[in-house]
Amino acid sequence: MWKRIIRRLVPWRVGNNLQSTIFEAYYLGWARLTRRPPVACYGLQRSGTNYLVACLTRMSILVLNRTEPERWNPRHKHFRWQKDKSTIPPFIHREYGNTIQAETLEDLNRLTRRPSDCRHILIRKCEAAWLKSVLNWGMKWNKFSDKHIALQHLDVLQKEYHAYCAFWEKMQAEYPEYVRIIEYEEIQNNMPRLIQHLSAIGLSAKPRGFDGVLEHVAQSPKGRASDVTVEDVMAAMDGTSLQSNAAH
Repeated sequence: MWKRIIRRLVPWRVGNNLQSTIFEAYYLGWARLTRRPPVACYGLQRSGTNYLVACLTRMSILVLNRTEPERWNPRHKHFRWQKDKSTIPPFIHREYGNTIQAETLEDLNRLTRRPSDCRHILIRKCEAAWLKSVLNWGMKWNKFSDKHIALQHLDVLQKEYHAYCAFWEKMQAEYPEYVRIIEYEEIQNNMPRLIQHLSAIGLSAKPRGFDGVLEHVAQSPKGRASDVTVEDVMAAMDGTSLQSNAAH
């Protein structure tokens, strides 16, 4: 009920930054009340961020940025933190372009106005699977006129994938008690493995019989058609420059 009240008082289209601030304050307050570290989630679009947030919610872990501000806002789950902003593809630069830099986790917490004990979780798909998914996303939202044009953007998207992940790999290496990278393929329908990841950064999960199977995931309807396949991606790149992150 309180969510509906806030959304009526602050219409989404004119105040989504304010809405997200209000919700984040509520989630932070709940974390303090339950004596749990606050949590924020990140990932490129089509990486499984909504799946991760849904799983954490089912396990009684509220995610600070589950309600999204504008995409250029540092608190957004898809915010582009990579140092080289030229790797942000031109067809999404209007939404995600920024000049913000974070050299340390302290910088990131300051820029997002999050407490120093916040846990940061990045979820990513293996490169080939993400490329397939994001190309289909681009076609759905008219970023590409057809499959042929979509596949011509593989190189641009690969550069972003590596630049974006490199930022979080550095953060995880320097702050392993606060930052965790999770592979989507590793935790899909595998809650024991997700719980292990959470435990590594001091988070206690309560699965209560939840096995990771969700009837509905936001922005990921079941049976969605895919014009571009992983085989298309591999063929377009000759399979030579695609790397799987499964070993990380």
